[in-house]
Amino acid sequence: MQWLGTLPSISQRPDLDQLSADQLRALGTNLIDRAENKDRALVHCDVVIEKLNHEVAILKRHKFAKRTRALVGFSRFSSGGTLRCGSRPVKAK
Repeated sequence: MQWLGTLPSISQRPDLDQLSADQLRALGTNLIDRAENKDRALVHCDVVIEKLNHEVAILKRHKFAKRTRALVGFSRFSSGGTLRCGSRPVKAK
């Protein structure tokens, strides 16, 4: 087992029966610190995921609006060859 200071490396499971009280305290502190770091990383990932989900929703709305404008926004009238964009007529070129 490789030793880092007074703690065995975490890559191998330490034999808790062989550790002194100070080593057990240090191991407990180390594990709590690692858990807190992983918790912070998880919260950060959740925030990033929420931001990306929001961005995807906005892009979907823009895509839907663009497709809707392309299908409905311009309609041709039978008289005069004018196009209608929204509520105002536009002359065809």
